[in-house]
Order: sequence, then C-alpha cells, then structure tokens
Amino acid sequence: MLAAAHEALRLVIDEGLEARWERHRRAGRALRAGLEVMGLELFGNRAHAVPMITLVRVPDGIDEAGVREQLLGEHGIEIMAAFGPLRGRVWRIGTMGTNACTASVLAVLAGLEAVLVARGFRLPRGAGIDAALAACRADAT
Repeated sequence: MLAAAHEALRLVIDEGLEARWERHRRAGRALRAGLEVMGLELFGNRAHAVPMITLVRVPDGIDEAGVREQLLGEHGIEIMAAFGPLRGRVWRIGTMGTNACTASVLAVLAGLEAVLVARGFRLPRGAGIDAALAACRADAT
C-alpha cells in the first residue's frame, strides 16, 4: 500500500500539481460542453461543481441502468449510477486520473451518443464531440 501511495505521489510531482489540476479542469469542461449540446441536462449547482465528476440527469423514458450496461458492454466505458434519492435519476461520469484527457472525453461522448440514439433519444449527431473539441481549443488559447 505504501508503494502505491509513493507511486501516486510521484506521478503528481512529475506532472506538477497545477498542471494536473488544469488537465482535470479542461477534461471536465469539455465533457460538460459536449453533454449539454447533446441535449442532456447537468445536475446540481454549477457554483459547487468539481471537474472530476459530472452528474447528468437521465432523460425521461430512458432506462438508466440499461444505458450503463450497454455502454460498458459495447464500448468498454463505465459510468456510474447515483445512490440514495438520486438512484435511477442521474449518471455520474468521472474525468479523473488518466481519464482526464481529451481522448477519454471524446470516447464517452461518442459511446453515450450511440447508446442513446439506439434507445430512441433524439440528439444532434456529432454535436457533443464538436462542442468538446471546441472547449479544448478554447482552453488551449
């Protein structure tokens, strides 16, 4: 366990704390931009949002668990259910650690789009990826 903690700290030091925080912030912003353009509603007060986890309201008529299972089975992407009073009402999507990168954000958006469209949810095809890439470009300037 100490070796794992040592390695985790080494990774943070190698990347730099500020750079690591910024990478997580950029990934969270790109994910949220993509989700919103897809017509998905974010859950919670933005003033209290953290970049490492995004909560998304499950659209009406969409099977919350079925989407998660299909996303994992067909795309190898795991998003989490909520618990307590939010169970079945929101998904939790993480952008943490090695998943806090453009490639992971784009994979989640593409996979989620494919699964939702297959389940009858109407959304602007490709718009989530376009919005996420635009957010990444804006952050790069």
